[in-house]
Amino acid sequence: VGPENFQVLLELYLKRTPENLGRLRLALSAKDADNVRRTAHDIKSTGQAMGASKLARLAGSIEESAKVEQLESLEEQVTSLDVEYALVQSQLRKAREGKVLEG
Repeated sequence: VGPENFQVLLELYLKRTPENLGRLRLALSAKDADNVRRTAHDIKSTGQAMGASKLARLAGSIEESAKVEQLESLEEQVTSLDVEYALVQSQLRKAREGKVLEG
């Protein structure tokens, strides 16, 4: 992926991930396991593509719980996912501005 394409992907990721997090919360509040699973899968996949491995692992865990319809304990995991995305978002914005990424 060239620098121009990466910039496009980065902007798309920064725009769509908060939307997906909102959809995940809505699906969870509706106890819609299938939509929780699909949305968590999308967050996991895009997180992996952007190098956000911890975010991808958290989303993967949510996805697996939703596959077996274990939604009761996911509120805390979704909150952890929100927190991790805030960290990822900050680092990616720094990268976009040309600043060095920290650890």
